[in-house]
Amino acid sequence: MNFILLLLISSCYFLKFNPGVETQGLGGCLTTIDEGLCVFHNPGSIQGRGFNFTLSRWLYGTGICTFGWTGMGNALGISYQSYGRVQGYDDYGNATGEFTPYNIVFAMARRFGVLGFVIKGFEQRIVDYSCRGLCVGMGSHLQWGRLSFGVKLDNLGKEFQHNRTIPLIFASGVRIVLMPDFDLFIESKFPGQEFNLGFLYRYQSLEVLSGVKYFQPENIDDRFNLIDLQIGGGLILDLKRYRIGYSFLYTYFSTGHQISVTFSY
Repeated sequence: MNFILLLLISSCYFLKFNPGVETQGLGGCLTTIDEGLCVFHNPGSIQGRGFNFTLSRWLYGTGICTFGWTGMGNALGISYQSYGRVQGYDDYGNATGEFTPYNIVFAMARRFGVLGFVIKGFEQRIVDYSCRGLCVGMGSHLQWGRLSFGVKLDNLGKEFQHNRTIPLIFASGVRIVLMPDFDLFIESKFPGQEFNLGFLYRYQSLEVLSGVKYFQPENIDDRFNLIDLQIGGGLILDLKRYRIGYSFLYTYFSTGHQISVTFSY
């Protein structure tokens, strides 16, 4: 836990997190899907009208609550992440009080034709340390028959209080309809090395998700290592106006779970 807190303080790394049952089940693919959380995924994919509510038991015991709304080419989102109760210690190793570190992100987006734009405000607090900032992003989603292409550039901005840079994201991906009920997703993200591969199979009202993510942070030995592989999967029950989903993400160190309810109107 101490390592995670230090990482968050130094880099606002939580801004790289992408909530959502579908994206997690597809191994992290997000630029060519719309599960009601386009404000966090790809603002160029905004379509339809609805609400998404997602609860996550994320890696290392963290909890995340995410809400998303889309309608008339607009999208709103709020994501709150809590790292649980942590025991504090002074410089001599004596126990002090417990504290609950958290971060929260507010986002709104708008699509204009094939382009979408998003603005996000964020805050993080860990004991007496806090940071706040603002960033923007843009994305696009195009479709030709059975082929879809998505791209986004996100987190262009700054953390204000400590003048820290925040993690930039560039993602691009394709979605290929191989058969009427079977889709293939391929995606990559930079900086760092992240490659995502996902599969979606539909059977009547049930969608089965599976995926693999290879993630290697920046400035790390570039040799392939199995501990950098993450395995995802999940199920979504499509009841026309309602979609109920569950997905998991397995890593060498921990496992994450998400459940969601999506309502279209």
